[in-house]
Amino acid sequence: MLVFETSLLLLNIFLAWDSRLLLAVSPPAFSVVYAAIRRQDLAIWGFSHLDRVTPYAYVVSDLEVLVLLAAVVASAAWLGRGRGLRAALLRSTGVGAGCLAAYEVELALLDPSQLFVHVTDFQSSFRFLPWFSNADLLACSLALLAADALLLLLGRPGRVGAGPLGRPLGRPA
Repeated sequence: MLVFETSLLLLNIFLAWDSRLLLAVSPPAFSVVYAAIRRQDLAIWGFSHLDRVTPYAYVVSDLEVLVLLAAVVASAAWLGRGRGLRAALLRSTGVGAGCLAAYEVELALLDPSQLFVHVTDFQSSFRFLPWFSNADLLACSLALLAADALLLLLGRPGRVGAGPLGRPLGRPA
């Protein structure tokens, strides 16, 4: 549980810092967080010799966010394992899609000029899906979140698609 909460907190700090939300809420806190992240990015970028591969030091932050997102999704799956594999996978997918959708909505509201730009510096550096923008990520994450919620809802007894006593409609008792 602690890994999940810590990863989710750090992921939200990274995403809030990146979407200018932290700057809008508290400029002094933004300065502290930005300076720390920038120092860390430059140190890791130089130490790992990523400077030979890409001129973008922010690749380090991109990779950290991806690792934190994976930790949040894996933690959600682990915490939901008691409800079965299908439910755990659907819930963890929903958590990941929700994190990305929240980030993209913040970006659209607070820094709309970035909405039609590539999602990460990693994409620019390695030419990985260079056409995929923040707007594409917003659409995909919202669609995935909706599909995930629908699948979870359809799979629960007593909900949409279920008959009396939780039996699926159309099947004999």
